[in-house]
Amino acid sequence: MARMRNKERRRYRQDGQYNGSGAVETKRESRQDYKLDKIEAKTEKAKATATKRKWTALLLLFGLLAAGAVSLKGCLPV
Repeated sequence: MARMRNKERRRYRQDGQYNGSGAVETKRESRQDYKLDKIEAKTEKAKATATKRKWTALLLLFGLLAAGAVSLKGCLPV
């Protein structure tokens, strides 16, 4: 019986079932699209996070420079 099933399976697959228009291809394409969309979303999030950190670091640097200028102004002889 196992041989018969294998032959039937082979005949079934050569019958045009898997020529690219079947449900198997659709599922594969949808999985690939999902994975690509997920990767794209992760890269966008990483870029947004990097931009946010850049501006936060610049703002912190300017704040420290301003605080240093205010504190040094009292110490400098004018």
